[in-house]
Amino acid sequence: MISPDFSGSSPSVKARGGRGRRGRHAFVPANTPGAEALHLGAPPPVHTGRVSFPWITSQIIRSSESGDVNHLLATITTHLPQMNLVNLSTAMHRLAKLTANDPKRQQYARQHPVLEELLAAIGVAFDCLGDGDAQPQSLGNVVWSLATLRLMDKWLIQKVASLALSSISAFKPFELSTMLWAFAKLGTMDNLGGCVKTIFHSSATHMMRNVDNFGFRCLATTAWAFATARQHHARLFRVLAAQMIPMVHAANCQEMANTAWAFGTANFHDDQLFAQIAAQALLKLDEFKPQELSNILWGFASNGFFDEVFFERAATAAQCMDLHAQHLANILWAFARVQPRHGLTRRTILNLLPWCTVQLTTFKPQEVSATLLAVAKSFGREGEPESDCLEAAEQAELMLPDEVLVFFRSVIQWGAPKIHDFSAQSLANTVTAYAMIPTRGAEVLLDAIADEVLRRYNSLDPTMLLHLLKGFAVSCKRGQLQRGGHVLQALASGVARHVGEMRQQDIKGLSKLLGGAQRGQDMSPDELHHMLMTLSPEDLLMAVDPTVALPLANELLCTPETPTRAMRSGSFSIRDASKMLTQMHGEMTSPNHTRMPVQLHSQLELQQQHQHQQQHQHHQHQQHQQQHQQQQQQ
Repeated sequence: MISPDFSGSSPSVKARGGRGRRGRHAFVPANTPGAEALHLGAPPPVHTGRVSFPWITSQIIRSSESGDVNHLLATITTHLPQMNLVNLSTAMHRLAKLTANDPKRQQYARQHPVLEELLAAIGVAFDCLGDGDAQPQSLGNVVWSLATLRLMDKWLIQKVASLALSSISAFKPFELSTMLWAFAKLGTMDNLGGCVKTIFHSSATHMMRNVDNFGFRCLATTAWAFATARQHHARLFRVLAAQMIPMVHAANCQEMANTAWAFGTANFHDDQLFAQIAAQALLKLDEFKPQELSNILWGFASNGFFDEVFFERAATAAQCMDLHAQHLANILWAFARVQPRHGLTRRTILNLLPWCTVQLTTFKPQEVSATLLAVAKSFGREGEPESDCLEAAEQAELMLPDEVLVFFRSVIQWGAPKIHDFSAQSLANTVTAYAMIPTRGAEVLLDAIADEVLRRYNSLDPTMLLHLLKGFAVSCKRGQLQRGGHVLQALASGVARHVGEMRQQDIKGLSKLLGGAQRGQDMSPDELHHMLMTLSPEDLLMAVDPTVALPLANELLCTPETPTRAMRSGSFSIRDASKMLTQMHGEMTSPNHTRMPVQLHSQLELQQQHQHQQQHQHHQHQQHQQQHQQQQQQ
């Protein structure tokens, strides 16, 4: 999603004050130390009108192609006083592109003094333009560079949006989709206000009139931008889907994954488009990267789309990849979202869950809680809980696979000290998961969550209060909390205050939870309010119908963090897995757990061997393809 370089002419930026937004533009002179080290090639032509501008652009491009960020910065410093808007936007674009994949170089560029002067000069150049005068590529390059460098310059962003609005019809498809991508990316960093909504609305109108000019990549980028910016536009997505269906065969893995993710995030369902993407993705599964595979599964699951052949093949492919925390959480969430009790989902969970245990320290709370609830939906209990907590946990553990027990017990130790970092959604997910899978020792984590819920009580919204009430009701009934009565009464009081604001669906579910189904009729909001406010914790627990509580809690399977962030670096070897599982073994003193580390270690070894074999086959396949291409060229 990188805007191409370009050259051309526009009014030269020579004025350094007055109309700029920063008030001072102290440009570094050409004899700055380091400038003499430039290798600029041919001497510059005489600065007569427009002649010098293409030459300056060529110097910027040449210095960026050297791969030396200092060389590029020195070139920009030398020529900055003579640059026009095309030169300035090209310099900005090349600097962003050169440092995009290197956080250290990017940070160095962000802190370099010339960047501030470059932004100031761009601001002056924009001030000199009238409506419709800006070249779309200049606007696109500037805003793309800001997004790539993660620079939040609201004045400049709003200026680009204002200039773009007056010339939307002049944008080429690639320019428009790239600009929307950049605005969406910047919007994830800070609130950009109404300017973003206006530019997205105007772009949607233009695209619906000219959609035939857009290729699949531009359509996918646009869908991603609208979904990321939370700009809901059902008519546009309907038009995008219709245009994309006959073009799916030309899409690459990233484009298919981004499309599925965007439609899932926007909650726009189109079975025909998803079916085409699934069929095409099956042909290219060995080319998918971990992030792309998790994104496409997440997108399908978010809209309830399940193609059993694709999901089965994707599960097999995932086991051969170097998956990190976000990938694992998204994949397991996806399978549990569409088919929680399916044999394929259970096999996939058991194959991937050991890697979740191994990489637990790299997980975020939201990823852990989503994984817990995905596993609980697949393997958890949904019937009447036993009255004795220890008996319930022992019976549950006897029936559960070792992989599940190891993960749930590991999270207890990992999560209790980090409970302050959990979102309300993550707290509710975790409570619900341990209610569905009773685990010995879970009272440590659940008591910590109860304390955290009481601490945040006044900031919890009605939906979270209701879900927490459901989860804690079952956990308290099993005696899994030492301070359960206090948190349960607080949650009941909080839900009672908001009964009048709840959706009819939530009213009906709450009525069933509190035994309304047993009486043969739903309770009214007034009856629910009275019951929640007057019953003691003991009487409230007596009223709770646990056969209803857990299925209702299953609605809470959360949307994991949008899978657009960069992957974490580093991976785990089988030695790391063995060391961690051995440590877990030392902490599990029960005879029932003595065999776990050995079994899981063997499973990890088999997966590692299978992964190496798949990687070797993939490498050979790539070599054969390269040889075939070389023969065709000859």
